[in-house]
Amino acid sequence: MMGRGSSRVQVPALLAALVCAGWGAGLSAQQPISFERAVWPILEKACINCHRGAYEDENGRTRKPKGDLRLDGSGWIQTGGKHGTILVSGDPGKSPLYTRTVLPAEHDDVMPAKGDLLTQTQSGAIKRWIAEGAKFGDWVGEGGPVAPPPSANAEMPVLATARTKLFERLGQGVRPASRQAIERLRTTGAQVSPVLPGNPLLRIEFLAQEDQVTDRILTALAQVSAQVAQLNLGKCRITDAGLASLRRMSRLTRLDLHETDVTGRGLRTLTALGELRYLNLHGTRIRDSDLPVLAKLDKLSALYLWNTSVTDAGVARLRTQLPDAKIHHRLLLPEASGEPKSNRKKRKDP
Repeated sequence: MMGRGSSRVQVPALLAALVCAGWGAGLSAQQPISFERAVWPILEKACINCHRGAYEDENGRTRKPKGDLRLDGSGWIQTGGKHGTILVSGDPGKSPLYTRTVLPAEHDDVMPAKGDLLTQTQSGAIKRWIAEGAKFGDWVGEGGPVAPPPSANAEMPVLATARTKLFERLGQGVRPASRQAIERLRTTGAQVSPVLPGNPLLRIEFLAQEDQVTDRILTALAQVSAQVAQLNLGKCRITDAGLASLRRMSRLTRLDLHETDVTGRGLRTLTALGELRYLNLHGTRIRDSDLPVLAKLDKLSALYLWNTSVTDAGVARLRTQLPDAKIHHRLLLPEASGEPKSNRKKRKDP
């Protein structure tokens, strides 16, 4: 048996041996993440089928990258697609390459647009890689053009759609929110971005910060109530009382309240939101008796009621009152037998 003095001498050597043997794997978290080893395999599996160079499929049809966005080379990733850049080095919150992977499954802009969503570990790897500077190392892939650094004043081209036309109409005559107001919001963990380049209307989300968002933080939104067009409060710690802060958001078109403590009492506030098109109440505590309030939102085009106490009969009545709205009540799961399939439908690139 070794004496106390001899064991003191052996400990450093033992630790070194353990690290070399793999026990020090936890220490690797301090090393910069490798794009080629940790990020590229995720993109290759989940994204490349839709975002690679043009190719001819088995039926002889030419397939082009969705949204003119290619992810099969470092140059292409840095260039982005027809909707603009997807990568802001050092800032995951401004990088759609990350933010669109952590949106709710039913969100129009979630990526991948078909197939299984990324796991928290996968999206976390992308987030960390961007935060560390979005360095590709020796990986080039299919190369592509060298993307010039974005100009602070440059505006990206916007594809004219019904949604962009709506934002352009709602944004007319609206003064942009002050820089001070936006910075105060960001100190609460909010991710604030324009809904369109050059448009004064804003999209506000609290991705990865949901458990810190309470009714008190919602009062800070009053400073930008005239500019908010899209607001994601899913999984936040808000209550019916906090929804009162949204009453003045006359240009709000999209509101996500999934998995919050909101009840029918809080929904009464929403009747003041005359431009609301999308409402997600998945996992909230609403019932059939609360549905008449929603019937007053006559511009709704998408309503999500999964995992609530709302019944089929209640939904049927609501559909007669909102005939133009798609009301999603039950989440259809894949059949237990046979090859498992994703229940997510194919969508066109937004």
